[in-house]
Amino acid sequence: MKKILMVLLCGAMLAGCSRNGQSDIIVQTETTTAATEETLGEKENLTEETEQLTDSEKKITQENPYLGIEDQMKELYSDIESINSLEDLQDTDPVFTYSGSEEDVISGVTTDAISYAHIVFNGDAYFSVRGLYDDTSDLLVSAAEPYDGITLLFPNKEYTFDVTLIGQGDWTIEVYRLGTSSTDTFSGKGDFVTPIFKKTSNLYEVTVTSEKTIEEYSEESTYLRGWTDSGYELLVCTRPNGEFELLFDSGEEYAFFEIKSEDEWEIKPVGPRFY
Repeated sequence: MKKILMVLLCGAMLAGCSRNGQSDIIVQTETTTAATEETLGEKENLTEETEQLTDSEKKITQENPYLGIEDQMKELYSDIESINSLEDLQDTDPVFTYSGSEEDVISGVTTDAISYAHIVFNGDAYFSVRGLYDDTSDLLVSAAEPYDGITLLFPNKEYTFDVTLIGQGDWTIEVYRLGTSSTDTFSGKGDFVTPIFKKTSNLYEVTVTSEKTIEEYSEESTYLRGWTDSGYELLVCTRPNGEFELLFDSGEEYAFFEIKSEDEWEIKPVGPRFY
């Protein structure tokens, strides 16, 4: 009799467990299905919203957010609203400096404004520097020969510099806040970030000069980005030895250029600004 009762009790418990398990599975399936439908609905809405954006708006939403160019200048100038032309202002002392002769990882480098890294490498080895911040890894430098260039750092970030060195060589990294320029005409060689300037035109002439022939380049040699508080416009991506007139038609008055290049370059406005 006891054995019969135990068998019946176990059977009832198993039946209950089975019913509860099936109930849990049904509830979980319904919840998952609802979440999936909600996610798909959000994606469809996002796709519809994205399709309604202009190409310029899409580019801005995909890039870094508001840089705070005007905010940075308000710290340099007491009355920015009355300024008709900017002055040549640039810090001569770096906010951070570090040197080495081997691979290294340098963390805790904070930028409280739009900044740049002046990176110098003396050696014939492979040398690279990555700037890590948030969940992003920017390749600042990649060189197999001596290098001396300036690369952009974004404001209000805590950077970690990851230095790779395969071979022998000495390197230095210096970080400066970006200054301002009284002119929007610039020239130089190699990677560079111009000071902030007030645009005098929305049409700029860019000249790239190189000793190398086009056959010696496996890819484009010069990238030019025009930055404003709306993000950046990729103005030119070209091989060496060319002259181009480029439309930099952002509505903002204040901007700066970021140049990635192996060659000599010159940027100058063409004619007055027009709308």
